[in-house]
Amino acid sequence: MIKQATFELASPAETDNAKIPLLMITSDVCIWQYRSPQCGYTGGPVADEFDKPTNDRKRDKCSHCIRGCKLRFGENAVLPFGGFQVQPVWELIMIIPDKLKRNTVTR
Repeated sequence: MIKQATFELASPAETDNAKIPLLMITSDVCIWQYRSPQCGYTGGPVADEFDKPTNDRKRDKCSHCIRGCKLRFGENAVLPFGGFQVQPVWELIMIIPDKLKRNTVTR
């Protein structure tokens, strides 16, 4: 699956009077408070802040990482992750157009 984002650069003065919400975009860190309505988790204790399994309600804390969400909601669930998940560089796929492939000379 290829994911693509398009950005348009503009001066800070060119906002057209738009109101921008005061929400910080964080990379791979969830901003939701654990067990808040935004988080949505209401189940039993799962893991501590380092994602180590626990059954102790007092030690149950969220790591605020995508792994913490997956431990609580499931590996393939739609997650309420409150961060901006970044695609690791080693997982990106570079697509070379067929035209370039045909013009490549190998020696």
